[in-house]
Amino acid sequence: MFPGELPPSLHSLTFLREAMMRSLISTFCALFLLIAALPAMGVSEEEMTSLYGREYFKTNPHWETGGCVACHTRTPQKPDLFLRGDENTLCTICHTRGKATDELHSVGTKPSEHVKVPADFPLASGGATSCRTCHDHTPACKAADKQKYRHLLRGAPYAERLEVCYKCHKKDEVKNYNPHELQKKDGKIDEKRCLFCHEKAPDPKKKVERGEYQLRRKMSTICIGCHLITPHAGAFEHLEKPEAKILGNMKESEKKYGILFPLDEAGRLTCATCHNPHEKGVFEEGAAAGVKYEEEKVPDETMKKWKRFSAVQDKDAQYKAKKWGGRDQARPQTAPHAERNMRLTAHNGILCKACHGEGGK
Repeated sequence: MFPGELPPSLHSLTFLREAMMRSLISTFCALFLLIAALPAMGVSEEEMTSLYGREYFKTNPHWETGGCVACHTRTPQKPDLFLRGDENTLCTICHTRGKATDELHSVGTKPSEHVKVPADFPLASGGATSCRTCHDHTPACKAADKQKYRHLLRGAPYAERLEVCYKCHKKDEVKNYNPHELQKKDGKIDEKRCLFCHEKAPDPKKKVERGEYQLRRKMSTICIGCHLITPHAGAFEHLEKPEAKILGNMKESEKKYGILFPLDEAGRLTCATCHNPHEKGVFEEGAAAGVKYEEEKVPDETMKKWKRFSAVQDKDAQYKAKKWGGRDQARPQTAPHAERNMRLTAHNGILCKACHGEGGK
């Protein structure tokens, strides 16, 4: 081998790296030209989906150099933003595909008389809320502190994320508000709280049929609007369409236990499949939609098992911390909580078997 000559293995590695870079640059150029070729007029989400493809937005365009073309046809100049589509569609094209968390606040609604929207929280045409009412993309354009403006909330940073809500809503009116507490002191239903999730208050005396829930938003997103990040065992792998055998087990269990296992608008398992969001007593005694399991405290046997398990975990964490000089910090084990709002108890695998059968498949 002559002086300065690369070994054969490095020749291959260098060639591969250069080939990958050429391919990557070509891809970015092609995508840039594709977006730039879009008409300046607004396009629908269906048209954007057809053009971009479902997996187009794999990166966050807000913090990418040159990412402006994803939403704008040219450099924005007040008052014209030169948007490629309506301001909500441009957000939902990414934010309804698992690329970002679904938001708590609905768009396209006019604030009630009890809500005072500040002048620097812009409303869309007609006075309705839009994504831009609470979110401001300009810090990303100015390459501001990404962590400080991580959620692109107007008026950021906030000590707590919910503080932005108090810009429009009175804190003393919404603090500790729980839409699931549906009964008044006299036992009557507070229909205003029903409207938090439903288009109109359901009749508790009427039998609830599958799919007739009259929700304000899709069932697949209505829960995570408030419960933004509450993952638990089996949550993500369960949010899919059940196989024929599983669906058959669910229907048999509905008859056996006299309950309801709702599926979302696409026939998939969702939060409400296992959890009953309605307060006990809302529906008449024995109504399938009203059956739920709750316990006052965690059973003693469950606590004993957890303490034995957590003791093992603590010893393992101490060993790792000692071995690596304290750099490997294990997360603390979360103690079990009493079961709430469950359609069936999970103890002894009852809830799991209701869908998976005795064989667990």
